[in-house]
Amino acid sequence: MLQLENLSWEIFHLIFDYLNTYDLLNAFRNLNENLITILNSYHRIQLNFKRIKKTKFDFICQHVQCEQIQSIYLADDDYTPNQIETFMSLIPLIKCSNLQSIRIEHISNADLLNLLVSHLDDHQQLRSLNIQCSSISINKKTDKYISDVLSNLPELKYLQICSSSILVPLKSTLNQLTHLTIDLCKQNELSKFLQWIPNLIYLHISNSYGDQTVELNVFLEHLKCLIIQSRVWMLFDHVEKIFSMTPNLQRLQLETSGEFALLNGNRWESIIKSKVPHLKQFTFDISPEENTLTKDAILQTFQTPFWLLEKHCRVACMISTVTDTCVRLFSIPPCQPVNDWYPPSEGFAIHSSVSYQFNDYINEISISHFPVENDINSLIKLKSVRTLTVYCPIHRVEQLEQIMNLTSIQHLIVNRLIDGSAFSELLQSAFNINQLTIKSKGSVPAWTSFAVDKFVFEQIKTLNAQDQICKSEQIDALSQIFPQLEYLRLRLEDKADIISICKKFPCLIGAVIDFNVPVKNIEEFFNENEICLNGSYKYEITRLRIWMGDIY
Repeated sequence: MLQLENLSWEIFHLIFDYLNTYDLLNAFRNLNENLITILNSYHRIQLNFKRIKKTKFDFICQHVQCEQIQSIYLADDDYTPNQIETFMSLIPLIKCSNLQSIRIEHISNADLLNLLVSHLDDHQQLRSLNIQCSSISINKKTDKYISDVLSNLPELKYLQICSSSILVPLKSTLNQLTHLTIDLCKQNELSKFLQWIPNLIYLHISNSYGDQTVELNVFLEHLKCLIIQSRVWMLFDHVEKIFSMTPNLQRLQLETSGEFALLNGNRWESIIKSKVPHLKQFTFDISPEENTLTKDAILQTFQTPFWLLEKHCRVACMISTVTDTCVRLFSIPPCQPVNDWYPPSEGFAIHSSVSYQFNDYINEISISHFPVENDINSLIKLKSVRTLTVYCPIHRVEQLEQIMNLTSIQHLIVNRLIDGSAFSELLQSAFNINQLTIKSKGSVPAWTSFAVDKFVFEQIKTLNAQDQICKSEQIDALSQIFPQLEYLRLRLEDKADIISICKKFPCLIGAVIDFNVPVKNIEEFFNENEICLNGSYKYEITRLRIWMGDIY
């Protein structure tokens, strides 16, 4: 009979590919030396620490070996504060010799960014780098240092950065880089570095209000996919120049505001045929200047064989019911509206070049008031709502069932107090809700109307109730009603209640706690109560963010 450990190492490695890192290290750490040797020879470990429990994070960092790590995903978000710095204190990136991919989110310290980048210098196998740091200001010295490090990554193929300024100091060619995403790209910086990236295949750029219109002044012969998310005005002349610089473009996604000439399908058809004949996919979302164009005048220009048969492109326009003119033109799919109000807004109407069920794509709905009895038969029931926001009283769940399929809802946002019995009935009927946000202000949280011995909602994993003050005696009831909470936002009166939060929610991964006034000596408070958070918290003015682990 074949024994498990007699299988080839390659088969074990294939099995390891299907296990998450914590289960893999936990399952094999106490087995015989042969299996431990096989595990240590596995160099494809993917570390995804996005919102991981602190105890699991600590265990993985303790047992993984640097050379085993192939990819890393770290995030200093609200629920995992100081994760990046903690990881780097435990596992030096400079020793991760087989690292191919790293993704960093919410980094908020420029010195930490410099340290992180310094550990990536000369990583011969790194193929993908994603750094998102929109909350910090990066100076020219840091920009140059990062660009110098990028020049020393010979295999770098995929790059996403927060600012185009990082690439401005480039003075050497990045021949292997083919995919580039820039979260905030300034027009006057674009041409300064594109000349150093000659083999781009994919380019995704976004700019902000107040910047200049996106223009390409560098010939990008190999570019096949271009995504532009522009918050500034664009003219058709800008589009023509972009097309002149990207003759082999195959996919274009354009989100912009601009002149009303951008609504002319005939002109788009002409320029695509002459400038980018290889274009296969074109999606757009255009908000035009004030115009006099009606829906028929616009839609008929997109109903030629070129659009319908060759490009398989369907379009729709949003028309003002006051002026009967176009305020938005977009392709369907994927740019159709995904959020709406009930009752529907009377100021705008959507018209499309083909029959299209827009309601089937609505995944966010906000309700200002419920239908009257006479309107029930005329309602179109929404099938795929994921986020429901309520601005009016709910007295009966049947009111919601008339509008939508309750079982599709995953996030409920309540903007005013709801009758306790109706609230509990809604959470039972919409049993796939896993995230609950209560924005109605007041000193009495909505859950206090629940009978603790009767209502338990284990499906709720995230609770955001920071607009309401939660008193000491209410924390126990909260923990019994929502026993499986993993993420919690609350407003407390007394810092002593932090202890109750840490003790009574065993599944909690992270918590964000607000106070009405600044709390003094928070670290001293933790020490006095023998609460050990291992640096996994961050306190700023009146907000405490905790990454939960073993606290005693």
